[in-house]
Amino acid sequence: MIVKLRIPRGTAAEQPSVQSKDAEKREQEFLTSKKEAEDVSMDNAGRTFAHAPHWPRTKKPSWWVVLGDIKANRVVVPPFKVSDIPHTDSDYRMYKMQFQAPPSVGSYTWRIFVVSDTYIGDDTYQDITVRFTPGCLDRN
Repeated sequence: MIVKLRIPRGTAAEQPSVQSKDAEKREQEFLTSKKEAEDVSMDNAGRTFAHAPHWPRTKKPSWWVVLGDIKANRVVVPPFKVSDIPHTDSDYRMYKMQFQAPPSVGSYTWRIFVVSDTYIGDDTYQDITVRFTPGCLDRN
């Protein structure tokens, strides 16, 4: 699964509309690569530091991403740390999230959490539905 993250400016960010051919090509290239996180250019990284008076050095903002099953009260994918998220409304950075497929076919309603370890109240979540069909679980 691909997680696309960006930090929107302002209060209400517009959702991206139809995916362009360039975005599809970018996503396909990232999927076929062995990297866990997409490379980010220095101008899009939003190199800002958080004010942390009791931290011994400058603090780069970072977040933890975790996929969980709310109904079963369990973690599907252990938390992993991300940083250097772009601060633009038009660009995003992709991260790979791999997990073991469930033992049976069906629809699963999970929740993906993005939790800041730097800012208070900067946490968010998104409910997702993942459908596993009989063909995708073949072990051969």
